[in-house]
Amino acid sequence: MNNVFSQSQWIWCECEPQADSYAEFCEKITLNKRGKTVCRLSCDSDYALYVNGTFVASNQYADFEYYKIYDEIDITDYLNDGDNILAFEVWYFGVDSQKYVAAKAGLIYEIESNGQMIANSGKNTLSRKSRTYVCGRKKSVSFQLGFSFFYDSRKEDGWKNGELNGFSNSVIVEKNCDFFARPNKKLVLSERKTVASSKKWHSGLSFFVDLGAESVGLPEIEFTSPVEQKVTVTWCEWLSAGNVRRYMSANDYSFEFYAKAGKNSYFNPFLRIGCRYMQIDSETAIDVSYLGLKPFLYPLAEKRGGFEPKTQEDADIYRVCTDTLKLCAFEHYVDCPFREQGLYTFDSRNQMLAGYYAFDGFEYPKSNLMLLAMDRREDKLISITSPSKIALAIPAYSLYYVLQVWEYLLYSGEKHLEKAITDKVNDVMAAFSARFENGLLKTYKGKDYWNFYDWSDNLNGYGANKDRDGEADLMINCLYLIAYDAYVKICGRMGERQKIRFDAENAKEIVFRTFFDREDGLMSLYPNTKTYTQLANSLAVIADAAGGEAENICKKMIDGKTSECSLSMKTFFYDALLKTDGKYKEEVLSEIRKNYSYMLSCGATSAWETMESQTDGGSFCHGWSAMPVYYFNILKN
Repeated sequence: MNNVFSQSQWIWCECEPQADSYAEFCEKITLNKRGKTVCRLSCDSDYALYVNGTFVASNQYADFEYYKIYDEIDITDYLNDGDNILAFEVWYFGVDSQKYVAAKAGLIYEIESNGQMIANSGKNTLSRKSRTYVCGRKKSVSFQLGFSFFYDSRKEDGWKNGELNGFSNSVIVEKNCDFFARPNKKLVLSERKTVASSKKWHSGLSFFVDLGAESVGLPEIEFTSPVEQKVTVTWCEWLSAGNVRRYMSANDYSFEFYAKAGKNSYFNPFLRIGCRYMQIDSETAIDVSYLGLKPFLYPLAEKRGGFEPKTQEDADIYRVCTDTLKLCAFEHYVDCPFREQGLYTFDSRNQMLAGYYAFDGFEYPKSNLMLLAMDRREDKLISITSPSKIALAIPAYSLYYVLQVWEYLLYSGEKHLEKAITDKVNDVMAAFSARFENGLLKTYKGKDYWNFYDWSDNLNGYGANKDRDGEADLMINCLYLIAYDAYVKICGRMGERQKIRFDAENAKEIVFRTFFDREDGLMSLYPNTKTYTQLANSLAVIADAAGGEAENICKKMIDGKTSECSLSMKTFFYDALLKTDGKYKEEVLSEIRKNYSYMLSCGATSAWETMESQTDGGSFCHGWSAMPVYYFNILKN
């Protein structure tokens, strides 16, 4: 925790802000002798900083009030000798989503030059409610993503350059936050993405662009309009009758812009969108000079001297998977840029494991472990995504957190972790350990729990599977055994006493006796049901809970005697096969090549969510599917 903002106050432009509203703040500073000058700031919910009318930075780190992140931005090169204007544009979300925890609106900042504090936020900071953004509209893109926006260019003025029409003193906001410096690098904003192709149609009222590949960034438009009119910009991974598909289920992938007559240039510094296609529709024909994105992603450094593919097929698969990892790296990992942008434990576990081979450094994965650790629930599990205050949890995903913490220690070589991370590991293990009955772990039951394991038969947590909530199943018991093994290793690496003690060997025997069907030679998902899934049987092999039947089970899975798991969960199937003295190495590589070459043949530029994404509405860019990076590296010899 850092001692910052000692002279600053949280401020806003009005007493009772609406959710989905925008505020503008200005600070004038005078420099007699220009030297290194930094601006430290934090806000709820997102900010854009301008100096003398030039965009400098945006992107508030996703956080909690008790883990409030501030940025320190060097603004020296944007300053002049004499008077300078700092302009802060802040977007307040105000409603819980799967990537944001609702709190009071606010901005806090301090400006330091040559080691001296020269300005800070307070009641004398001039501010106003935005005139260009429609406030309080609350038009949702999706529940996971939050709000879109409506911008009115006719109301633009020179406030970013100090023309402060309608500004007045700010209101002090009471917020109790613990401040921490940003735990990883700022995102990098790149130049406009080149458009692969474009066309006009619908009598010139629609302008369509293909970005050429799955892309992530901040939207930018530039066009000339003969009249004042409303235009609508849509984005998507999908096309419908040649148009960019605006609606999918209850989701609306669009924003609106009121154009002035003449030239219109607009760049949104807040809303990151993931897509391949974009379209602008107008009431009267417009002349579009640009429609697209400025990429805005985490600066991952590709590892030198890494995997060297021997075939073009492997090179293409590897490139698609590393591209996917890059597209799914914001200030934290995201599952899919298009539909959700959420930090999940399982998704990020796969992203971390592949990333250890694709990229240098450990700052980024560690910051994600910390953000997940800051989630707080009464039941001690981890919420479905972080940061969020959503009541829903996927219990199995909390066990993956323990695994990914161990893998971080293993790959980074570190022997110590922040207390918040180790506390979260202990909390998760304690929560599950308290649920054993007669030697078996029972699943959670209730509206706040989703016993999801995979997008495959019998494992999605819906329908008949949900009817069995509260029972013991093979999946949760094997996952606990795997997590407990990771927990023991974590404590050993860090030299810490185990707070949880568990007779794992006895538990493995109980699991085998309960779930193994001797007639068919496979482990059943539920006792006495003959429900055989590839994923549950793979986990039983990995957890050493398959008795002496591991090799036979692997052979039966290869022969198709179990229902198949989906793309992201293949990692456990492959790991189970590779436990059998490497005899199935070529089987693993062959299946990877088959699946990912099929994606490439369909024009994929990033890894799909599932092999059925083309037909089931799944994402075409999903971080959890980048695991070939890992397997190509560990099996390269």
